[in-house]
Amino acid sequence: MRSFWIRTVNLAAIVGILFTYHMVLSIYNSKDQVARLQAELERVEPKLQNDGRRSAPAEYQDGVYSGEAEGFGGPISLEVTITDGRIADIQILSAEGEDGAYFSMAENMIPTVLERQSPEVDTISGATFSSNGIRNAMKQALGKAGEK
Repeated sequence: MRSFWIRTVNLAAIVGILFTYHMVLSIYNSKDQVARLQAELERVEPKLQNDGRRSAPAEYQDGVYSGEAEGFGGPISLEVTITDGRIADIQILSAEGEDGAYFSMAENMIPTVLERQSPEVDTISGATFSSNGIRNAMKQALGKAGEK
């Protein structure tokens, strides 16, 4: 009887090892397949922005373009510089009616615009009107740059 139990335990151990080996192989296969599918998706789909929207960097005509839009305290004027078809720089020319503290918060969205190559970024909480003014002025300037 003791021999029977030893054989049963050995058989159970062998089945357990084979099952575990099969599971490990399945996991590696799944990871391999996921990696292949992700590579294919990146090849076919445009990259996603941090907020999940699809974005392919727009290419604009090189030059310096101005835009103006209404902020919290009045018009906001700015210039957008396009170099090699991409947004290279954004300079605020005037925002005389804006409150300095709120406007400086709103200006913090400019690096994000440069990074994403799109004015479609979130406004700054607490400086929403100033942020919208900057964003709308950028859109106007980029509209003048026109896509290639």
